Amino acid sequence: MSATPTRIEALHDWYCRNVIPMRLTPEVERLWFEWLKAGYNGNDLRDVIRYIRRQIAERKRNEGALKLTNLIQRSEAGFIGFDQDLGLARARANLNVDKRLERSPDAPPSSHPSQASPSSHPIDRPEVPADTLKRLREAIE
Repeated sequence: MSATPTRIEALHDWYCRNVIPMRLTPEVERLWFEWLKAGYNGNDLRDVIRYIRRQIAERKRNEGALKLTNLIQRSEAGFIGFDQDLGLARARANLNVDKRLERSPDAPPSSHPSQASPSSHPIDRPEVPADTLKRLREAIE
């Protein structure tokens, strides 16, 4: 889908109804345009807002995280903050305590017999989409 004016207005209206009412200025319109052009969509926005609201309720974040300029702030590296929040939101949605983490591909084999392998303990394993992981890796490099 392209970043059409109709789509931008619909996203902005949804944001205003569900998060913070604000005017659709040319600067805000450009921010939405760039965000859509980067490949994000309304479902991504909903998931991140839901995640941030949980974080606020748990007192791990403050309400300012929901301000549009904080939420979809563009930097030289792209929308890295939004991308990270989206990855965390999806990971949280996919938590499953019965899944085990595999051994890291670059982890040396354990030589000490008392050290349990990481895969021997049941822990949460977030399922993060490959495209999100790729963007995160590119941003780190």
